[in-house]
Amino acid sequence: TAHDLRDRAIAHARALVEDELATATDLDLVERVAEHLEERALLGEVMSRRAEASENDEERTMWLTRLGGVLVERSEIAGAVSAFHRAAAIAEKVDDIKT
Repeated sequence: TAHDLRDRAIAHARALVEDELATATDLDLVERVAEHLEERALLGEVMSRRAEASENDEERTMWLTRLGGVLVERSEIAGAVSAFHRAAAIAEKVDDIKT
């Protein structure tokens, strides 16, 4: 059924997020699947993974900010505040380095 296919797609996408060998292209695919299925929990997971895997502070700040937005949409206010605070702290550090 369509519901079973949706559940399987989410399970496969979640497995990619959890795979340490997943590439940026893999995570792009997971993000598109999550957005298409309007699966906000999965979208938050992939953004969190991308923030952790970011190689520079500006990219990490962007992913944490996007994660905060997704968490707000899910009414996970404490998590959103945490993500926004982490993003702000990193951005402030980057700004201090640049000046």
